[in-house]
Amino acid sequence: MNARKYEMRVGENRVPYLATGGNTKNTGGEKHDSPRKVADIIRYTYRADQLPEEHVYLVAFDVKMHLIGLFELSHGTSRESILNPPQIMQRLFLCGASTFCIVHNHPSGDVTPSADDDRLTKRIAQVAKICGVDFCDHIIIAGVHKNAYYSYREHSELLN
Repeated sequence: MNARKYEMRVGENRVPYLATGGNTKNTGGEKHDSPRKVADIIRYTYRADQLPEEHVYLVAFDVKMHLIGLFELSHGTSRESILNPPQIMQRLFLCGASTFCIVHNHPSGDVTPSADDDRLTKRIAQVAKICGVDFCDHIIIAGVHKNAYYSYREHSELLN
């Protein structure tokens, strides 16, 4: 089973809906329980380690951590990308996800989180808790060092 890449669209009545943007070659039947697996999916699907600007992705899972959907949430500059929690929750509710993680790239190659990354992670965690959706990780992948990543779940108290 392939996971779907989704895009948000708005119908004539201005009500948002999910449109299929294609399938991934990653199997949705596999359990994605490690940050390395998730980072590799984003690298492979979006070539995020080769992008000159920051991009933010939403990775949606079912309750057993099977991949059910991928979204590109934001495309920013070489230093930042804008994102807000309602945008995340809307997509999760529409695709039926119970767990999710956020992944973004640092084109500089340095996966060290910025103060803005920390603030955003904390804010998303608060909103997810209120909405009853499990925020399992925020992963930063490098642009230059293809195997480098930073997992908030592994390194920070913000998600533990």
